[in-house]
Amino acid sequence: MSDTDGQMIQASFKTRAGTLINAKGYDESTFRMSLAVIHDHLSEITDVEDKIAAVENVKAALAPTPTAPAPSGWDAPASFTDATAPTCTHGPRTARSGVGKKGPYRAWFCNTPQGAVDKCAPIFLNKGTPEWDSFPA
Repeated sequence: MSDTDGQMIQASFKTRAGTLINAKGYDESTFRMSLAVIHDHLSEITDVEDKIAAVENVKAALAPTPTAPAPSGWDAPASFTDATAPTCTHGPRTARSGVGKKGPYRAWFCNTPQGAVDKCAPIFLNKGTPEWDSFPA
């Protein structure tokens, strides 16, 4: 790495919670210092993110689930209605399922854009529970 063309050297890292961290430098020395600072504080950043995610999960679990009667003439499925979708401070969450590194998952996700500073942590469901079996996605 050298600063032969006058451009900045930059690398971006994303933490588990989605926080984007940038290391920058105008030469190899300042770039390496930027990387060292990130390395020294990365565990503190992820610890704070984990604590925030835990608080959000507890708040979501304790939040009352709104119940709304089904419109007349409409039979809601026995396993799921829109009224049972959890919400966060940004509104109703989106149901998503898929297969990740640890196998299949089902979770409720916050609808704020990817990378938003105040994005809420997802609420993952446990396999074998009634919630898992009746999940809409």
